[in-house]
This record gives sequence, structure tokens and C-alpha cells, in this order.
Amino acid sequence: MKNICILLLCLLSNCIKLENEKASEILEFLNKKKYKYSVIKSDIPAVVVDSLSNIEEIFKIGDNTELTKISFSDVRVLVNGVDIHKYNKKLHFILLGDTVCLLVYREGGVGIHDVVDYVKYKGNYKHIRHETFNILDDTVKLGNFFVP
Repeated sequence: MKNICILLLCLLSNCIKLENEKASEILEFLNKKKYKYSVIKSDIPAVVVDSLSNIEEIFKIGDNTELTKISFSDVRVLVNGVDIHKYNKKLHFILLGDTVCLLVYREGGVGIHDVVDYVKYKGNYKHIRHETFNILDDTVKLGNFFVP
């Protein structure tokens, strides 16, 4: 039993270390401030949308120009057989670097929460996702979220 507890503690320690490494990479990107800030979904590179669509069915997100088409509920409202709410995600902002795209958005469904997707799409592909019930609607809140 003692050996099992020690093994579980080691595994937990490695998981925490891995999460800290992922958070530090995002924090490093934020601190460099070599990115373009945008709140327009069309600024998300197509390769990033394609990449995120491979993780979930189809990555569809709305921005501030489409507020009436966004619903965080699992309930779908049909008018003449057409879903009037196209999106269950609302973009907070995008930080776009030369090789990295960081998206922060609110996602609906069971338990509305904010999602941070860090995608390195040039060079060695990397995707890091963090989900939280904290509201990360600006870069200051995002930076504070990743401070250890």
C-alpha cells in the first residue's frame, strides 16, 4: 500500500511539473509581447482552425459582431428547421505571433467556461489547451492566470 501511495505521488508530481512547463511557455509568449492583438475571428489563421477542427468536430466560433448567433446553452433553437444559434463559443481575443496563435474564448455547454488554446503552427506543431471557470476576457487576467 505504501508503495502504491509513493507511486501515485510521483505520478501526480510529474503531472504538475508538465502543467507548469506548459504554463511557462504560454507566459513566456505573453511576456515577449511580440504579437498582434485582435478580437476578429477572421484573423485566426486557417491552419489553426483546421487544427482545432481535428480535435473537435468543427471549430466554429463567433465574435462580437455575431452576438445574436452565439448561445452557450446546449438547447438548440430551430426556426424553420434552421438553428438560429450557430456558435457555442465566443471569442474574447487572439494573440497572433510569427509562429504561434493564442486564442482565448468562452465556451458553452455543460458548465460555461473559458478556454485558452495555444497553437504553434509553424515549425514543430504544438497545441496546449487550458480550461477554467475564471473569466479571461483580457490579457491582464490571462497573464495573472498563468503566474505561478
